[in-house]
Amino acid sequence: MKGHTRKERKQDLGYDLDPEHVFISFFRVMNDLLMRPKAFFEGMPASGGYRSPVLFLLLCSIVFTVGSSTYLAGRTWLLALIFFANSMAMPFFTAFVLHIVVGMFFGRRSYETMFRIGAYASITQLAAWIPFFGYLTEPWRFFLIGAGLVKACGLKWRHALVSVVITFVVMLLFIWSLQPVMFYFRSMITSF
Repeated sequence: MKGHTRKERKQDLGYDLDPEHVFISFFRVMNDLLMRPKAFFEGMPASGGYRSPVLFLLLCSIVFTVGSSTYLAGRTWLLALIFFANSMAMPFFTAFVLHIVVGMFFGRRSYETMFRIGAYASITQLAAWIPFFGYLTEPWRFFLIGAGLVKACGLKWRHALVSVVITFVVMLLFIWSLQPVMFYFRSMITSF
C-alpha cells in the first residue's frame, strides 16, 4: 500500500507551491504546514527560485489584508495598503536578519532558503487578522521558522532557538526605532 514508508509519504507531500495549479497547491501546502510542518520543511527545496514562496506569501497577505480591512473604520483603503505592504515586506526582512544571524553564528546558509522558510511560515497570516489572534499566531510563526531552520538548514534545535530569539529581538528593536516615523505618518493620515 502506497504512503506507508517515510520515503513514500515524503514523495506524496507537496513541499512547494505549484504556480501552474495555484489554488489546489495552496491548500495542499497549507495542509502540510499545519499538519506536518517538520516534514514540510524537511522536503522543501532549499532553492528553486522565489516564484513559489512569493506567490504563497501573496495569497496569505491578500487574505490577511481583506480580513483586517473588515473591522477598520475610515480610510480603509490606506490602512489596507499599509497592512498589505507590511505583510509582504516582513518575510523579506525576517529572512535578511536570519541570514545574517545564522551566518554569523552557525555558518552560511543561502538567503533564498531563509526567505522560503519565512514566506511559508507566513501561513499564520491566515488567522492573524482576527483580533487578539496575533498573540497566538506570532509564536506559531516563529516556531515554524525554527522548524524550517532545523529541517531545511540542518541546524540543531538549540541553534535554531538562538537564531529565532536573536532575530525576534532585532526585529523588535527595529520596529521600536521606527515609532517616530510611524507617529509622523499617523498624524498625516488623520489630517486627510
